[in-house]
Amino acid sequence: MDKCPVCKSDAEELDAGLFDGYAIKCPTHGEIEFSDSVRVERWDNAREAWERALTKARARTIKSAQHETVAGKRPRILTYDF
Repeated sequence: MDKCPVCKSDAEELDAGLFDGYAIKCPTHGEIEFSDSVRVERWDNAREAWERALTKARARTIKSAQHETVAGKRPRILTYDF
């Protein structure tokens, strides 16, 4: 997977580790993970839908109250983010 799912620009594929999906680094959206089912079911969704899903995924990486990003955690877009 060498395209950003949000903006469809060229992206660098990263090691997803044990996650059953993809990890990429987009020059616009930074590091993102997304599940294989999202790629299959949602790849052709409009950019606006992907932007909303990414916003929800990013919200899960924020520590409550401190509004600090959890170190080393990438936003992970899942099917229920759409």
